Amino acid sequence: MQSLKTTVHIFQPLEVLVIDWTWKMNSSLRSKLFLITYGTILAFIVGLIIFNNTILRSYYSYRKNNQLVNTFEAYRNIDIESSDYEEQMRIVESTENVSIQVIYEPQAFDLEKSFDDLLVEPSFYERLYGSPYTMNRQAIIQLIYDYHHQNETILDHTVQLDD
Repeated sequence: MQSLKTTVHIFQPLEVLVIDWTWKMNSSLRSKLFLITYGTILAFIVGLIIFNNTILRSYYSYRKNNQLVNTFEAYRNIDIESSDYEEQMRIVESTENVSIQVIYEPQAFDLEKSFDDLLVEPSFYERLYGSPYTMNRQAIIQLIYDYHHQNETILDHTVQLDD
C-alpha cells in the first residue's frame, strides 16, 4: 500500500505541469492570432493611405477641375437679368455642390492701393449673389486684390477665413 501512495504523489505534480503547459500554449496562440490580425489591419490601413496619396490624388484633382468647369459653364448659361436668377444659382450650387459668389466692381480697380487700404475702404465691390457666411469680406478683398495683381510673383498677404 505504501508504494501506491508514493506513485500518486509522483504523478500529481506532472498533471499540474501538463495543465500549466496547455494554458501557456493557449496564451501564445491567442497572442499570435492577435498580432496577425493587428498586423493585417495595420498593413491594410497603411496600404490605403499610400494608395490614396499616390493614385487617387490625381483623380481628385481631375474631378475637382471638371466640377469647376461644369459650374462655370452652368453659370454662363444663366441670364443675370432674369427674374429667377437667384433660384437658378441655388440649383447650380446644389447640383454641383459648390458655393458661388458673384462679385461686381462698379469702378476701375486702383492698382496703387495697398491691401490694407482696401480693407478700410467702405465698399469698392458689390456682392450680386452669395452668402456672406461662406466667404467673408476680407477673403473677397484678398481675392480681388490677387486677381488684379496676378502678374506679381509674391503676394504679401494671406486669406484668413475667420472674422
